[in-house]
Amino acid sequence: AGLMMVGAFAAATSDCRKALEHLKDYNPLSMNLDNEAELMSYLRADGGITLMSKISARLGRAFMKLGNIEDAQKAVEQTMRILNSASVCHQKIQAHAAQNGMSIPRDMQGLSEKVLLQCKTDAVLNMADLKKITEDLNGIERMGGVVKDIDSTVASNINRQIYPKINAILQIAPGNVEMQESKVLCLASLKRWSELSSYCEGLACANILSEGVFTEDLKELNSYPKSSPSMYLQSAISTDDELLNARQVAEAVQWIPRRIVKLYMRSLRLEERYIEASHACVAMASLLESECNEPIWSPNQRRQKAWLNWIEKEKDKIRKTMKRKDEGDSCYRQGEYLLAAEKYAEVLLIDSDKIGFYSSSPWECETAGGRLHAVLHCNRAACLMALRLFDEAAKECTAALRLQTNYMKALLRRARCYARLERFDESISEYNHWSGLVQEAKANPYARNENDCSFDRGTDVSDRDYQKTMAELAEVIKLKKNQEQKLREAAENAKRRASSAFNRRQQWYDQQEGTSGPRRWDSFNGSSPKREPNRRSYSTSRRNASSFRSSTRHNSTNDSDNSSSRKKKSQQSKANKPSPQRKAKASPTSSSVTCHYAVLQVLKTVSQSDIKKAYHKLALKYHPDKNSSDSAADVFRKIKLAYETLSNEKSRRLYDMERSQPRF
Repeated sequence: AGLMMVGAFAAATSDCRKALEHLKDYNPLSMNLDNEAELMSYLRADGGITLMSKISARLGRAFMKLGNIEDAQKAVEQTMRILNSASVCHQKIQAHAAQNGMSIPRDMQGLSEKVLLQCKTDAVLNMADLKKITEDLNGIERMGGVVKDIDSTVASNINRQIYPKINAILQIAPGNVEMQESKVLCLASLKRWSELSSYCEGLACANILSEGVFTEDLKELNSYPKSSPSMYLQSAISTDDELLNARQVAEAVQWIPRRIVKLYMRSLRLEERYIEASHACVAMASLLESECNEPIWSPNQRRQKAWLNWIEKEKDKIRKTMKRKDEGDSCYRQGEYLLAAEKYAEVLLIDSDKIGFYSSSPWECETAGGRLHAVLHCNRAACLMALRLFDEAAKECTAALRLQTNYMKALLRRARCYARLERFDESISEYNHWSGLVQEAKANPYARNENDCSFDRGTDVSDRDYQKTMAELAEVIKLKKNQEQKLREAAENAKRRASSAFNRRQQWYDQQEGTSGPRRWDSFNGSSPKREPNRRSYSTSRRNASSFRSSTRHNSTNDSDNSSSRKKKSQQSKANKPSPQRKAKASPTSSSVTCHYAVLQVLKTVSQSDIKKAYHKLALKYHPDKNSSDSAADVFRKIKLAYETLSNEKSRRLYDMERSQPRF
């Protein structure tokens, strides 16, 4: 029981097995009913078959804590068999005592039955926990298991689904080293480096409790035999509220499973704990050198060399990160914003294999995450805002918020970028989100949300900054109202202009209907005549008609003389006049083509649907967005004018009437 309390579950299973070896002689089948002392030993709560049941139940629980499913299942089955045997044994003793008048102490029998009942309850709970663990393990296996390549694109999707099942298993089996490693891999693939470092440090504090336990017969069960004695790492530290210092980290790195040490050390750098990361590298290198004294060609020596090479690379990354980030901060303070943004991008490149990628669109690259990269994206946003590149700055803020959901500074900067871009609705939404987080944090400063930023929370915002930001929000709301007012006024003006032009055009067509007017509306290129032609009075028309008749009498002889010449000219003009088929094939780009049918390259007898198809075909060819020639705009206007005239049956009829009138 003591070993299980300090987390030494493997040592607890060893002691339970040894204890059961000493109690193997208690067999109900070989029990001597005539020996009263032996019968009493079977009823004792701290010995005999009752103690055997208790130890067997504890063995099953220890295997359960280790995550050893098969051995835990065997131990549970063994416990149930011992409990059945104990029940049979007690019944025999009671029956024998009743027949022979033997007195059994009531306290002894009651206490023994109480212990057996507790053992049965533990066995039932173990069976239920076994079922839960088995279901979760089967679910993980169906998903393909944890993806170990944490930088791959599929790792985050698959590991995000597996992570809750791993947590459920670790609640029942906290000593399962395989699940510990799987949890760290999931956190790394999800870029939750703060949680990863906190979990590893909590694991080290839990493991340090068993320091000094693995001696004599338990020495071979020690998982960390070469770890140096703890001087600074206090097991009572709650890693949820307090981070370990550099000396404590140097000890903690020696008390966690070896396969998660690299990710833990990487998390220290990505969380900007550079001093702690440097101490961890030194402590790990010292531990590796003390562990292996084998020849240089041995496998252990090769593994040690690979480990030392990795540690040197990690040290180099720490140095580069600190140097480039300091240079970027210095450039920003001196007003060299573009150079500062480039320095921050170089730091982002340290964990990326895509050299030079950040020069074009750094916000789109998959970074390693963590506090470091979130801060770098936010710092780049500040540089771009100073350069008045608000669109790119907003994207950098979004990249930072992908890593830290409620990063207060990034939220505020993105709201300001949206305001400069006149995306007022998005800006107001961001300001309100920021304000809500601040108010929630002020109301309950000790509450923690899983989406809270680990280093920039609402409680860190001062009252002065909050009031200043609220004034910015009021200004953005005012700007939005002004923009909406301008848009309404522009829409009303456009509607008024459109309505006025339509009325003038419709009035012109109404005046021309049923008559052969001198000109059409379209002949003015979309604008009506400055004033309407004056209508002649009835008397004026009579006088003009009589004068016309008198003039025709005097000129009748001249008309008869010239009639033959006019006929010849008419026939000659008709012969030279191109047929409708040839007109339809004329190119709209020709300046001599004025007929709307020829412009659209259709016959006069075509249907409305054919006119529409011809227009769309030519519009795709001559639209200024599709055609880069200098004359494309003029040609497109000609095509559009022809389509507007011919697509409307009324205007098309008037146009045909106009074309049919003789020209003098």
